[in-house]
Amino acid sequence: CDIWSLGITAIELADGEAPLCQFHPTKVLFEIPRRPPPTVRRDATKWSEDFTKFISACLIKDYEQRPSAEELLRNENFVKFDDETKESYRDLLKTYHMKLSSLDVPDVSVESDQSSIVNDAVNINSWIENISNPADFVDNENNLAQIHYLDPQHIINSIRRRFSKTLIYTYIGDSLLAINPKQFLPIDNLHFQLKYLKNRKDLLPHVFAIATNVYNQMMISRQAQCIILSGESGS
Repeated sequence: CDIWSLGITAIELADGEAPLCQFHPTKVLFEIPRRPPPTVRRDATKWSEDFTKFISACLIKDYEQRPSAEELLRNENFVKFDDETKESYRDLLKTYHMKLSSLDVPDVSVESDQSSIVNDAVNINSWIENISNPADFVDNENNLAQIHYLDPQHIINSIRRRFSKTLIYTYIGDSLLAINPKQFLPIDNLHFQLKYLKNRKDLLPHVFAIATNVYNQMMISRQAQCIILSGESGS
């Protein structure tokens, strides 16, 4: 998915907009499988053959046939730069760092910044109150697929009850349902990233747990994995 996104980003840089941007995001999900892989639309002749080949390689629909990042970096057609281009990039980086160093930015470490968010009294909620004892939140409805009897009303009631406790994530088997909390929840900071580095059953459902599981599957099978994300922003 990252390589596909790289190809889409390349098109955005060339065209100034994403492919299928004229459609609603939900419709795009259905249009992508039906259409051939996108490419640059605006004055494609001013882009090099290597650039268009790069986009085509990134946007192969079969992810097993799509090149990995390592393969792209080994392909000289995609990473070759002349000395003039390299020097231009170095000059840009120097200019950027000079401007950044001139800004009056407080020197605050990532760890202290994240801990201040976690301990913020304003953000007291179910996640934060029991951060030291997450097992208190493990119940038989963390995973709806494990409930013996389900009907639509039971599912709605369960999700509504969990939402009222700011438990926005719920497993449905291997899938993760996320509900937009409509508020700021400090549950995606460094503290939580470290907490979900290992698969643990005493932790609440979380997108970090899905990522950890997929990473472990990749390491075991030695094959590329795919996470499909669908829905609205903020969930």
